Amino acid sequence: MPIVALRRAGLCLALLGWACSGPQPEPTPSVLRAAVRADVTGFFPNPPAANESYTFEMNRWVLDAVVALDRGLNVVPALAAHWLTPDERTFVLELRPGLRFSDGRAVTATDVARSLEAGKRLAWPNDGYLSTLESVRVLDERRIEVCAVRPDPTLLARLAWGFVLPGDATAADPVPVLGTAPYRLEHWTRGQGFSFTRNPHHWGPPAAFERAEFRVVPDDEARLRLVETGEADLADFVPLEAWPRLEHAPGLRLVVGAGHRVLFLGLRVDRPPFDDPRAREGLDLAIDRRALVDRVFLGRGTVANQLMPRGAVGFVPDLPASGYDRERSRRLLRAAGLGPGTRLRLDGPHNRYVRDAQVLQEVARQLGEVGLRIEINAVDKGDLYDLLARAESSLFLLGWASESGDGADVFEVLFPPPGQSGRSSSNASGFVDAPLEAITREAQSITNLRERAAVLRRAFTRLAELRPILPLVVQPEAVVYDPRRVSWDPPVSLALRPRDLRPAGVDRP
Repeated sequence: MPIVALRRAGLCLALLGWACSGPQPEPTPSVLRAAVRADVTGFFPNPPAANESYTFEMNRWVLDAVVALDRGLNVVPALAAHWLTPDERTFVLELRPGLRFSDGRAVTATDVARSLEAGKRLAWPNDGYLSTLESVRVLDERRIEVCAVRPDPTLLARLAWGFVLPGDATAADPVPVLGTAPYRLEHWTRGQGFSFTRNPHHWGPPAAFERAEFRVVPDDEARLRLVETGEADLADFVPLEAWPRLEHAPGLRLVVGAGHRVLFLGLRVDRPPFDDPRAREGLDLAIDRRALVDRVFLGRGTVANQLMPRGAVGFVPDLPASGYDRERSRRLLRAAGLGPGTRLRLDGPHNRYVRDAQVLQEVARQLGEVGLRIEINAVDKGDLYDLLARAESSLFLLGWASESGDGADVFEVLFPPPGQSGRSSSNASGFVDAPLEAITREAQSITNLRERAAVLRRAFTRLAELRPILPLVVQPEAVVYDPRRVSWDPPVSLALRPRDLRPAGVDRP
C-alpha cells in the first residue's frame, strides 16, 4: 500500500557493494528460476521502496525481523528466540546467540533498537506497522525492551515488519541492504529482475537454493510459457483463462488461493467532489460487483463489502452487502453536482493486482452507465504510489490484504491520523473522522480478543457508512510450478517465501 517518493540514483551500487566472508555451506548447488509479473518497488528501506506486500515479501529473502509469521500467519521466533510480556504494553525480547549479518559482523541488541527507531523516525516503508511503538530500550547485548504507547496485543505480530539492519548503517544514504535472512541481494535491475545468493552467515538452516533468480515478465502468456518450456520453475499471477488447462497439465502443479486481498476504490474525501457523502454513495450504488466478478474474473473471486476477510479480527458477518441501484445513483450524483457528462480520472496500476487494468476498464464502463465520463489512468504501481503520496488522485484503485489478521492495521496504515502520515503511511483518502478515531483507539487498547473484535466491528461498520473507500472484490490468485524441479509449501497468501521453497526431493529442514 501507500506510499513513497521516488529517488533512484545510487541505489544499485550500494546494493552490490557488500561482499560476504567465511566458509560456504555444503548443500547441493541449485538455482530457483521464477517468472514474476512485476518488479519490487525497491529494496528496503531506500526509496522508491513502498509499503507494498509483494515488496515486503521479496525483501524477506534478505532481511529478518525479531519475529516472523509462519505459513498460517502465526507469530513465530526469528532473530528473537524468546520473549516475555511484563505488562500489557511491554515485550522483552532475547536474541539468539551468535547472530551475524550477511557480511559476517555480529548482530547486537543495539542494531535491533536502531532499526526499529529508524523505521518510525525516518518514515521507512514499515512505519505504519510500528505506529504504536513508543520506545525501544537496550537491556544488554542480547535483550531489548519494546514498549507500546498503549496496551497493544498486535504489536508483537507487527514487529514481523521491523526489519533489522546494522545500526550504524541506518543513517547512510542509501542504506545498504544488509540483513540476516537466508539470502543476500546479488543484483537488481529495475524493471527487469533481481537475484539472491545464499547467505553463509544465516542463523537457521542453510538456504535451500544456492541462488534464486526472479525475472520480470509482464506478459501473462509469455510468463506461463517459460514454465511450460522448462525455462522457469514457477510463475505467479497465472492468467484466469489458463486455469482449466493447467489444472490437468502433466508435470505442472497449479495452486489456487482462496483469496484474501480485497480490491477497492479509494476516494479523496477532503475535497470536491467526494467530500460530499451523496457523491460517495452515488458512486457506490453505480457499481455492480457481481458483474465485475463475472466479466473481469470469469466468475472466480468473491464480491466484497469490507476489507477484512472472514475469520479476521474485525470482520463484520452481518454487514449489509453493497447495493446496486443505478437510478438512485444518478439522483445522488446529480444532487452532488456530478451530472451527466461529468469527467473524472480513475487512477490505478496495470501491474499490481489480478487483471487490474481490466478492473479499471469495467469500473469505468459501469460509471459511464450513470452518466460519468471516466478517464482511465493505468500506470506502473510505483508511479501510482507516488501519485497518491502527492495527494494528486481523487479516485483510485488499490488493494488490501490483512496479513496480520487484525483489523486495526487498516486504520493505522490506510488512515493514519493527521500528523502521523509518514513516507509509507500516507492517508491517500484524506479521511478523518473523530468518532471513528475514538472507536479505533478503544479497540487498540483492548487485549481481550473477543472484546477487541466487537469494537473493531463497530469501526468497520462506521467505515462502511462513511464510504471513504468502496470495497469491490476479493481477487482470485494462482501460482504454477514444476514439482519435478521445485517443492513448495505455499502459505495462505501464496507469497513466494524463501523458507517454503526448496529443490524437488530435498526434505524440508
